Amino acid sequence: MMRLAAVCLVLCSGIGAFAQCPTPRYRTGATLADSKAELIMSISIPLREFAPSRLVCLATSLKERYRDRPSIIVSIFSSPEAASNSIGVLLQEETTAEVRMLAQMHGRYVFSSERHEDYLELIPVLTWQSNMWNGPYDTRIDLPIAATPRCRVEILQRCLIASDGIDYPYEALKRGASGTVTLAGTVTRSGKISHVRVVKTESAPEGEASLLANAAARDLSSWRLEPGRRHGVIQITYLYAIDKSLPKRGHTDVRWVLPNEVAIRGNPPE
Repeated sequence: MMRLAAVCLVLCSGIGAFAQCPTPRYRTGATLADSKAELIMSISIPLREFAPSRLVCLATSLKERYRDRPSIIVSIFSSPEAASNSIGVLLQEETTAEVRMLAQMHGRYVFSSERHEDYLELIPVLTWQSNMWNGPYDTRIDLPIAATPRCRVEILQRCLIASDGIDYPYEALKRGASGTVTLAGTVTRSGKISHVRVVKTESAPEGEASLLANAAARDLSSWRLEPGRRHGVIQITYLYAIDKSLPKRGHTDVRWVLPNEVAIRGNPPE
């Protein structure tokens, strides 16, 4: 009993509530550096495994496996193909196909003994900021943890783990159309959003509501939350507004005002 208790103490220290810590199985992708000084690589796991508790277990496993490395950076993808072909960094000259692969990176594990860093990043939506670390929707989880981590973007107390990314529909932006779209949907136990339907729309000028509604419905349908024990019902209002004060023509700014709203501002193109 004494030995068993000691083993449990070692395995469970730092993960608090996650006393049972099943590590997601992962596939190794591209390896950019593998030396005594550092490890930089990409791996892939199924999208359903991106729940914070599972990623904490994965980070614990990676740190133990590569405990002799003073620096570790692991980009975590939901696609084996993307993990094998992406370096985990968005470059200015990236092609559309490369950007799409990088958009399937939804997590990153970082360890540095020199900087005293040991943390996870959850990246539900790829942005230039998240590419350069700590994006507007990213959640940083410092390790070891002592309690259940909370995400920056949550719905029904479930983390948003993936989304195609919200944007102002180009045709609507070009025409200077603004308005609101209220959608309802069902969150399944697996975290998918199903049965998305339009509850209410308003637009100015009139007749542009369908452009905004179609874009909002496509976006909401792409959301993936962490798995849960039961189904849930959500209602979200998308607020589209023209804002010529934004720094660039064609630029879009998004603000999550959850659990009920998403605000999208856009500066029309020239």
